[in-house]
Formats: sequence, structure tokens, C-alpha cells
Amino acid sequence: MPEEEARKLKSMRDVYAETRTSVACYMCKSNTKWIQAAWQRETVKENSKIIDEAVKAMMEIDKLLKFRENNARLKGEVLELEWKPSWKNVKAELTKGRENKRKETYEQKELQSDMFGQSRDY
Repeated sequence: MPEEEARKLKSMRDVYAETRTSVACYMCKSNTKWIQAAWQRETVKENSKIIDEAVKAMMEIDKLLKFRENNARLKGEVLELEWKPSWKNVKAELTKGRENKRKETYEQKELQSDMFGQSRDY
């Protein structure tokens, strides 16, 4: 597997969070009456797993995502009326945010050779 492809592999945790966020966007923006009814039930629940997990995934990358009845806001801006453009916008933010967090985390990690006082000179 080429090195570039290997870097694009996602963790199961990331895929799960992305899927839950996608489902929340889809349900929020759907025009199907049955999905709208299910979404109404989700928005009135005290602890909605779908909404909570989507919001949590975005909070991990310091982005604010809020859901109300058929309204979703990302960073204070109302998302598109259709679910696909809404999801593309959210997914782009999620992907970019995760990449930035990984880079930030990697830069903060101390190399094992540094921990033991070994030289990096080879």
C-alpha cells in the first residue's frame, strides 16, 4: 500500500462519529414524513444519541454544531436546505478539523529518543 493511501485510513472511532453526524444531518434536513417524525422525536428527547454524538464529534475539533427541529447551524450559520450540501459542508469541517488536531497532537508528542536522552543524529 503506498504511503499516501496509508495516511488516509480512518479509525473506527472516526468513521463511527462521521456516520452519526451524517445521519443527524440527513434526518434534520429530510423531506420524508417518516424521517421527519423520527427527527421530531429525537429533538425532544432529553438524551438523543444521534444529536449528542454529532455535536460531540464537532466539539472535539472546536466547531459548534447545533440542531433544532429542521434547522442545523455550524459555527452559527444556518446550513443549506438540502441535506447533501449540508453534509458536505459539515464533513469538510470535520475532516479538516481532525487533520489539524492530529497534526497538533503529533507535534506535541515527545519522541522516544528524546525521552531517554538519545541523540537523533544517525
